[in-house]
Amino acid sequence: MEYNPEKIDFPLWKLIDPKYPNLAGKQCRISGCDKTGMLTCTGCYAAAYCSREHQKDNWKEHKNLCSPFKIISKPGYGRHLVATRNLNPGDIIFHEYPIAVGPLQYTKPVCLGCHDEVSLSGYRCSNCDWPMCKEDCEKSSLHKGECEVFAGASVKPTSLRRRTKGDSQENGDGQSNAEDIVEHPMYECITPLRVCLSAKHKPANWRVVTNMLTHRDARQMDENNIHNQHNIVAFLIKYAKLNNHIPNVSEADITLANDVLDVNAFEIRGKAGSLRGLYPLTAMMNSTCSPNTQNSIDLDFCCTVRNSKKNKNKIK
Repeated sequence: MEYNPEKIDFPLWKLIDPKYPNLAGKQCRISGCDKTGMLTCTGCYAAAYCSREHQKDNWKEHKNLCSPFKIISKPGYGRHLVATRNLNPGDIIFHEYPIAVGPLQYTKPVCLGCHDEVSLSGYRCSNCDWPMCKEDCEKSSLHKGECEVFAGASVKPTSLRRRTKGDSQENGDGQSNAEDIVEHPMYECITPLRVCLSAKHKPANWRVVTNMLTHRDARQMDENNIHNQHNIVAFLIKYAKLNNHIPNVSEADITLANDVLDVNAFEIRGKAGSLRGLYPLTAMMNSTCSPNTQNSIDLDFCCTVRNSKKNKNKIK
């Protein structure tokens, strides 16, 4: 499956945003029943029933398929997941695709389709003129949204003179290879932009983002806050003209997207280095030095959360 941010949804995001669409379907889950499923299982939000009777009749079959956890809030812990039945090591708790995925904030130029390293002097997207690996990558669903933004504003990465470390070196042709080792500031906006674009192509997913923790009060005192306001927020508003694509987007929305990423995103091992993905439900698990779950992220960015210890406690 090719990851497409415009098509991603998840029934259990309703646990984070009560207004999230009901994805359980319209038909009763009972085999042979053709009535409309007016009731939805509030454990998994993936099963619909036409009546309480049918929901009770199906419970023996459904209980082993229903989500084995719930979200609770507790002073000192905040919102977190708690197991609702005994789990054995290796049991899958849930699968989750990210609302958005992209490069880390500080990165060398990478292909916006496959995230492999690229050269500023190599192949470029025929529409937005950003460096890409090849034609197939410029057609990637990951790149579609930002491609329209950058093409409309005519902004693209150019060579830099600054370096992250070391002295300038030259290749055999006498040309500087600085672009190969320099973190490019224009790439700092990519993943926050992809989060913001969910407001355009998946408004329900954007509402989930707005229900996630940002720690804005504390983060506004961080040393890099002014840097982020300039390189990410101001860049997307003033130079990328994001309002032309998301009319109601504000500086506060972009700041929120960046804060949510910094607080909640998970690191993903990419082809050329690490990426980050925003997994709202996975982010609900408490951090701990002694976890009772194990996360694995596949090549299609699907995160699988498995139980690693026999327990009936907080999922962390």
